[in-house]
Amino acid sequence: MAIKKKSAKKEKPDESIHVRLDNPMMIRKENLSLAIDIIGLLKRYYEYLETKKQKDDIMRLLRADVAEIKRIARELDVEELPVSAGELMGMKTIEKHDKIELKAKMNALKSEEERREEKRREELTVVKAQLPKAKKEPIRLQPRDKLETELEELKNLISRM
Repeated sequence: MAIKKKSAKKEKPDESIHVRLDNPMMIRKENLSLAIDIIGLLKRYYEYLETKKQKDDIMRLLRADVAEIKRIARELDVEELPVSAGELMGMKTIEKHDKIELKAKMNALKSEEERREEKRREELTVVKAQLPKAKKEPIRLQPRDKLETELEELKNLISRM
């Protein structure tokens, strides 16, 4: 008969380690003060996000205004642009019968300008309607409120020590 070898049991080291702390209250206070610092950083991060959101909204409005300015510049006729000084010297005086025709053209231009202004206002209302309501309503930052309460609790713990 063959002899069976008994396997030696491996002893596991004790997993619990005890460490003596010289000043446990001081360490706890330091941990709580670090937690307060972290909460302050989180608050600033949420403020950054809010500021970034507002910046994005303003940039969207700015881009819409720049696009409108470019569109109006394209619509301008060359005849509407101011004349140079040399062309101004060579111009003839306006006769009375030309004044009546000029007034009619000016009235037509005014009405066209009013139509353009009304169209611009309508486009602006459309762009403003497309913006998120975050601009009109305050942003709800529930995590930020939660941070405020945690911060107060930690400060109370430190003051009680």
